[in-house]
Amino acid sequence: MKAYILGSSAITSQHTLDGENYLSEWINSDEDCIVAQEPSYAGILNPRMLRRMSKLVKMGVATAVKSLQVAQVENPGAIVIGTGLGCTHDTEVFLKQIIDNKEETLSPTSFIQSTHNTIAGQIALTLNCMAYNFTYSNRGHSFENALDDALLLLQEGQDNVLVGGADQLIDTVVNVIQQLNCAQTKAIETGDDSIPVIGEGAACSVLSSTNNSENALPYVQDLLMINKSTVSSIEEKLAGFLKRNKLNITDIDLLISGSTRKLDPFYKAIHQSFEGNADIIGFKKITGEYFTANAFGFQLGATVLKNQKVYSELEIGSQVGKSSYSKVLIYNHYNQLNHSFILLGI
Repeated sequence: MKAYILGSSAITSQHTLDGENYLSEWINSDEDCIVAQEPSYAGILNPRMLRRMSKLVKMGVATAVKSLQVAQVENPGAIVIGTGLGCTHDTEVFLKQIIDNKEETLSPTSFIQSTHNTIAGQIALTLNCMAYNFTYSNRGHSFENALDDALLLLQEGQDNVLVGGADQLIDTVVNVIQQLNCAQTKAIETGDDSIPVIGEGAACSVLSSTNNSENALPYVQDLLMINKSTVSSIEEKLAGFLKRNKLNITDIDLLISGSTRKLDPFYKAIHQSFEGNADIIGFKKITGEYFTANAFGFQLGATVLKNQKVYSELEIGSQVGKSSYSKVLIYNHYNQLNHSFILLGI
């Protein structure tokens, strides 16, 4: 069953929230990490609520509200959000209060806002939405798990499902991710071209089982998640994934890759499979690496199909120069452990 993408939105290090100015101007930054540029929330969020929201919650709620506005949907039939680490800033504040107050009287606000499901909960409160509300936190598959649930909800008859992913940078997170060797800052790059730069961001999309628009809409055709794979196995999984969708390598017009580096063996193998047949772009040039970065890869794929435009700043290697795009494949992995393929069409 096709899951039509009625609307989508993202907050990243570039202009991606407003569809009219989408990647219209490239922003260069001297930050050590790839930091999301918060837009003006005027007209999107209530100013009184903004004061009580952390940066992560602001980004998650704003992208949700914006995607619903684009989709012309007042209230979603379900809210499904993925986040790798959740509201770590509020968690840190709460833990610090415990120490500073010697485990005595504490303000409940930071505790309430420190849980992983705070983003989905705040979206529901903002929209006054009483529908199904779920948060997935499963490392590099957090967004993919949320997307899988959204597709299952559509198959069960639910409609206008809001799905997204969000993660935030704080110093503690940067330190932990570096120690796990999952990502690095620009300031301490070691010359290992396989380790990406850490980042942050949020992206949401509205999915429906029907297209009531007069225009063609991008849609989700299939999703595949893989854990702890070898390079040869990933190539086999790709072949099987395309075969079950009755497609060949040559049927894919655009590969959206999670790679920004040259030495990663998984991305290198997948890129070689499509070289000369499809254009290849890398979305982590915008987001950097974080657990739910693929939420933006998904949003970017939908935008490319809708606008029939590839953004030159994201190009990886030589491009075929396709005049139109009807099939887009998104391949991403987190720390070579959590792999996924997402197939989009129009």
